[in-house]
Amino acid sequence: ARRYEKDTVGSVFSSFDVALCPGYEILFGRLSLVMNAGIYLFRKNPIYTLTYQRIGIRYEPTDRFYFMVALKTHFAQSDFIEWAAGINLYKRKQ
Repeated sequence: ARRYEKDTVGSVFSSFDVALCPGYEILFGRLSLVMNAGIYLFRKNPIYTLTYQRIGIRYEPTDRFYFMVALKTHFAQSDFIEWAAGINLYKRKQ
């Protein structure tokens, strides 16, 4: 909540961040552990550290659809929780 206090009337880009975020995914059948470590290239409101971590669980009930939940943190301080549902555009090699 601290991050957006001053932006009560602002543009969509008032809290826009750009980051480089390489990641890794460990597969356990249809379940996988998703891990990312990111570094900000541009931050409009630099109240957090320069780096962040993202860890999540992804489940693919079929070859095309997936569901995911992930937590983005700045070391011990969480930023947000992400819920996702999506469609794979390609089929994974088994």
